[in-house]
Amino acid sequence: MADYINVTSLNRLAKRVLEQCDPLNDLIVCGEISGFTRHYKSGHLYFTLKDENASIKTVMFRSQAQLLNFEPQNGMLVLVYGRATIYERDGAFQLYADYMKPFGAGAAQMAFDALYKKLEAEGYLARTSGADLRSKRVALTEKGEQFARAWIDRVPEAEAAALCAMPEAERAAFVRGLHSFCRLLEERLRESKAI
Repeated sequence: MADYINVTSLNRLAKRVLEQCDPLNDLIVCGEISGFTRHYKSGHLYFTLKDENASIKTVMFRSQAQLLNFEPQNGMLVLVYGRATIYERDGAFQLYADYMKPFGAGAAQMAFDALYKKLEAEGYLARTSGADLRSKRVALTEKGEQFARAWIDRVPEAEAAALCAMPEAERAAFVRGLHSFCRLLEERLRESKAI
């Protein structure tokens, strides 16, 4: 029978073995966020990344979390760039995230929502009771109407530039959102002229 080792030594050994496995040190993992928590003192992000068959605990340290250009939320589909190893103290296999970005249609919807909020904050859209893009109850300010006219005239160029920089999987959703937004603006401009 072999000599025994303690739990600390076992976890340390497993961690070393995993850290020497190159495929586990440069991963891009696609999954849905669940159990999302931002630690109030440290600023670290803790969540589970899951798909229909499996899940993995994930950590993103504050230094990386501060670089995110979106707010992660439960149910969001994301791509996580990082490495998988064992958290030595607990012996838990987990993913350490260096970077994360929204994935798929969720990313296009987030970009669309961010644009809407920005236009509203900058005075291009007037807040109305129950304003909602889906129900088409949006009021443009005068500044917004000027912007919309100029933007609609330039959409083909703007769309082409945006699509060149966008991952292929996100293009279709983005184009649908962009065309819907353009149709909404055009409809609103027609309504404002009729009044």
